[in-house]
Amino acid sequence: MPQRLLSLLIVCLLLVGCGSARQTVTNTRTPAATSQSPTISPTSGVSPTLTPAPQPTATVATAMASADTGGAWQTYTNEAGGYSLSIPTEWGVSGEPAASVQFFDQERSDLADLGTGEPEYFAGGVEILGLIASEPDPYLAVLPNQSAIVDMRPIETPLGAGRVYTLRRDRFKPLAGETVWYAQHALIPVGSRIYELWVRVDATTGGDPVPTLRRMLEGLRVG
Repeated sequence: MPQRLLSLLIVCLLLVGCGSARQTVTNTRTPAATSQSPTISPTSGVSPTLTPAPQPTATVATAMASADTGGAWQTYTNEAGGYSLSIPTEWGVSGEPAASVQFFDQERSDLADLGTGEPEYFAGGVEILGLIASEPDPYLAVLPNQSAIVDMRPIETPLGAGRVYTLRRDRFKPLAGETVWYAQHALIPVGSRIYELWVRVDATTGGDPVPTLRRMLEGLRVG
């Protein structure tokens, strides 16, 4: 092979080798994380409150003997909800034939106020709520909107264990300068449901269930 041709062949081989050794550089830098504050959603509209210190469990059945409820009582049965309970004889019922109802004082209630459906005008009520097992605290998930926890404590009832919350609730319509009202809500899980019994209370009410709520709970039957 002529010397000149051999030299050209060597030069070509060297050029090909350099081209195959060339590498493509890829930018692998991870984009900076977006600096964004997490969104905190309040649970069912309940205002944040300090967690109350643990309280002794109130037992409805044993406390009934000394509970002074006053007046006469009757058994109310709700076919749609499959439950019955004791209520004062002067209470009327609103909301039937639905399972969830509200009770009003027939001697004191104004029909125009009752027509609004706002709970502040009622004496109490019963709600049947779905048990949201996926929630960290299923009780908090079902408390009424526009309310703040004043007190909470466990309770034992004939249907099992539950909780009683004393709540400060916003008024739909201010009355004599008052913008809030108070209620006690007893929440009793039964199967896949939570039975909520509630009554209006005074602002000075402590954490234990008031006598009216005790008697309602003592007489509650499901099924």
